[in-house]
Amino acid sequence: MKLIYIVNAKIPTDKANGYQICKMCEEFAKAGLEVELWIPTRESRFTQDSFEYYGLERNFKIKKIKSFDFIKFHKYLGKYSFWMQSIVYLLKLIFKKVDKDTIVYSRNPEIIWLFNLKGYKTFFEVHRWSETKLYFFEIFIKKVNKVIVVTEELRKKCMEIGFSKDRIIVAPDAVDLKIFDLDISKYDARKKLNLPNNKIILGYMGSFRTMGEEKGITEILKSLKIIQKKYPNIFFLAVGGGKDDIEFYRNLTKILGVGNSILLLSKVIRSDLAIYQKACDVLLMPFPRTKHFIYYMSPLKMFEYMASKRPIIATNLPSIREVLNSSNSYLVKPNDQKDLARGIRELLQDDNFSQNISLKAFRDVQNYTWDKRVKKIIDFIKNNKLSL
Repeated sequence: MKLIYIVNAKIPTDKANGYQICKMCEEFAKAGLEVELWIPTRESRFTQDSFEYYGLERNFKIKKIKSFDFIKFHKYLGKYSFWMQSIVYLLKLIFKKVDKDTIVYSRNPEIIWLFNLKGYKTFFEVHRWSETKLYFFEIFIKKVNKVIVVTEELRKKCMEIGFSKDRIIVAPDAVDLKIFDLDISKYDARKKLNLPNNKIILGYMGSFRTMGEEKGITEILKSLKIIQKKYPNIFFLAVGGGKDDIEFYRNLTKILGVGNSILLLSKVIRSDLAIYQKACDVLLMPFPRTKHFIYYMSPLKMFEYMASKRPIIATNLPSIREVLNSSNSYLVKPNDQKDLARGIRELLQDDNFSQNISLKAFRDVQNYTWDKRVKKIIDFIKNNKLSL
């Protein structure tokens, strides 16, 4: 069986979606499918190809579709740069032919629409929902063969616009345990990374902001100021920020008076990220209360945290509760630095509880690996009567 994953995205990219797309291609290929990833030609600052950058097996092909990169003129064209780039890419795809029994897989609704018109079997993976563009979204995807969503709320949204239950499957994101189930002690991890051994380290991994949208670091910094009174040796480590975001939060730490208790680092490769997680005492994921975070996200960091055997504090949101609960994490109120500080204190005061939820999270994450996700999706593609 041949699968072509077609996306309108710059790959490689340091954003999580690029890794997720390429990792899925690798796992589809490992499962025995003949896989190609089609992407537009885009200007890139990366010197490595996608396989090197993401550390993947070269078991699938990447085909670059020559397409003018309007995104580089975003400064002048604004949102029109995205529209123009998408239209040109679609026009290029019109003339691309593949065997009729090929599966076309995408996260872009307009690509699904085009290949439906061309008579191909199409499968759409949904990671977000746009109420403002819902009319066009419905038109683009209404004839797709099947839909893969990452949360239950996205399943409900698809059913609201007319999809039957047997055309939808919920498949949350996943983790590569070969990378994140790392056999290294906290002491050795800190020694390797030159981190202080006399500190209580709170960790946050991943992008600091997405499209300028907060992801919880401000609440972490405010909670840090609260708990420093009882734990003067508390230390906050954040790994994965862009240059502008690092500067933004460094300035905020000065305003809050916690600048001597933090370390903000740029993105690192995943194998190093796993070591940073093992160096931490507690891992934090305090997403704010926005519609996307409440209902539609399936963050890679959640599954990577679970594999680290470190206690997790996350915000109590419906999307989070599909995976985390009071037995495998500590859930706090969103946008509430006092409740976050309370959660940190409770975990630091109760080693047994911290260890229990860490081990339970590790046991639970065995069900959220990339190979299991791909197997579930392939079974769904092949079997119309799959029990969901």
